[in-house]
Amino acid sequence: MFSKCSGLTKTPTIAAKVTAQYCFQRMFNECTALTDGGVIRAETLAIKCYMSMFDGCSSLNYVKCMAKDISAEMCVSGWLSGVATTGTFVTPAATGWSSGSSGIPSGWSRVNAE
Repeated sequence: MFSKCSGLTKTPTIAAKVTAQYCFQRMFNECTALTDGGVIRAETLAIKCYMSMFDGCSSLNYVKCMAKDISAEMCVSGWLSGVATTGTFVTPAATGWSSGSSGIPSGWSRVNAE
């Protein structure tokens, strides 16, 4: 939808509370001016729903993801690959994120959402 959009600096809030398979896959990939991933409200993620969502967004340094269940197959696979080396990731305290491009990028700070 917004792939390779060079003028986009902040995503709109993604208000969907439910995801479907592949629904946001590669949506913002290679949006190199994007710095703010906005608020992603879905609490339970579907198979490959956010796969490569922000891949190649080299300026991205902020994401607030309210997901509590990230157990679906490859739901966040590579979703933050190629983002800024430092940033802030806001998420519920109980969510079991891994480190790296399929979780919270190395070098980013995790902040627990209220």
